[in-house]
Amino acid sequence: MAGLFLVTCMMECFALVPIGFVVFQFFLPGGSAFILSLALCGVSAAAYCLCRFRLKTYIYRIISVLASAAIAYLAAGSESILLKIVFVICLYIFLNARREMNPDKSLAVQTAAAALLFNILLAFIASKGIAGISELYSNAAVLISTVSAVILLILKQTDDSRRFGKNNMRIGSTQRRNNRTFAIASLLLLFGVSAVGQVQNIYRFAISIIAGLINGLGYLLGIIGFKETQKSIQPDLQANVESAEPSMLQRIIEAVVKVLIIAALLSLAILTVYFFIRSVIKLIIRITNWLRNGERITDRSYEDGHIDEKQSLYRRNLINMARKVSKRAAGLFSREIPYNRLPNGIEKTRRLFRHYRDKAALAGVHMTKAATAEEICRSVSDIAPETKEFNTLMAKCYSAARYGETAPAAQELSRLEEDLLR
Repeated sequence: MAGLFLVTCMMECFALVPIGFVVFQFFLPGGSAFILSLALCGVSAAAYCLCRFRLKTYIYRIISVLASAAIAYLAAGSESILLKIVFVICLYIFLNARREMNPDKSLAVQTAAAALLFNILLAFIASKGIAGISELYSNAAVLISTVSAVILLILKQTDDSRRFGKNNMRIGSTQRRNNRTFAIASLLLLFGVSAVGQVQNIYRFAISIIAGLINGLGYLLGIIGFKETQKSIQPDLQANVESAEPSMLQRIIEAVVKVLIIAALLSLAILTVYFFIRSVIKLIIRITNWLRNGERITDRSYEDGHIDEKQSLYRRNLINMARKVSKRAAGLFSREIPYNRLPNGIEKTRRLFRHYRDKAALAGVHMTKAATAEEICRSVSDIAPETKEFNTLMAKCYSAARYGETAPAAQELSRLEEDLLR
């Protein structure tokens, strides 16, 4: 896996060559900027060797800073701005190599995608002669970056599939064969596309294919003099193709390509607007149905074997919304009455039982909303048998206050207060 790690680091650096080339060209000639951007890719090899020692993070960072400063001084000399830029690039290469050791934190795919997007922008700028960027070196940098980015994507896909197959599905060998096939097909496609050339030169490729087919057909049919005729036609054809004035076929192809690009952009814009409007309409319909079609709510409460039902005339959605609002606003302006100001023994018993229930929950007693006082007190007695007498008294007093509207005796209330309010 060390080889894969090294190749990944190198491909990331090669993918970012156009960015370094553009930055360096503001300070150096085109050739020097291109060579410097390529030479900095060797820093990734140094970072790889440093990562092989498995150093502590802070030690690795210190060495990275020192090495980056030394490389920047050797590359930029006394040019202060260029020195700082080279230092930052070298430091990024060192830190990125350290991050690549952890596949979960790898940014190789993001780097490849960013490089491909920047290559498109650089190719356009160089072709228009903007900012005085050298077209020759920019095309070379774009070619190196594109090939490196594609190889980097293939490597990451291969590595991710291999690790997934090895760790989860146990089909590592089959997956590796499939990945090799995918890699070879992608490389062939890449070089095939690059061989065709730019869009404005496709007609040359088409004409050469047609001429080759006609030539082969002539040999098969044995037409006399076909070869000489073809030789006499071909120079004229090439002269017309390479003339300064674009041919009719070239103008037709360029017009078709422009129309297709405009149609694609318009289609994309129309689809975006369509899906956005459709999403907004669906959202409005869902909100309207949510407010209009809510079922009427029926509350059911279970207590001591009896079922009480209460039906509301409001819609379920509206009542749920009102409940959420009231629940969030509860307690903002209300204040609980102190225990010593409660009017009678019944209210005091209910307050004491609430304290008792909270303590039972903290002790680990599992209770439901429909659990009775006897069930809760019995569960507490199972956990702490020594409190069985007090639990029985609590259940008796609360049941009398809740269902019989009877206050407990003064001695019983004092006993409950002594244990629950201390």
